[in-house]
Amino acid sequence: MTYSDSERDPAAPMVSVAVRPGPRRTRAEVGGEIDADNCGQVREALSAALDASETGLDVGLSALTFCDSSVL
Repeated sequence: MTYSDSERDPAAPMVSVAVRPGPRRTRAEVGGEIDADNCGQVREALSAALDASETGLDVGLSALTFCDSSVL
């Protein structure tokens, strides 16, 4: 499962969530910029990945270039 908001306004921050099921745990890689406008979509993608995982979810944020304080 991959989520990307690339269809949004070109001036808006872009974010992607790539979910990869693993043998023990599911891994989600979040990249780009998260702000108040797109944090809901990120939350939905991560919640769906967690619901689909049997043993938990590991989230990688190394490709995240910006995280608005409203997301925290």
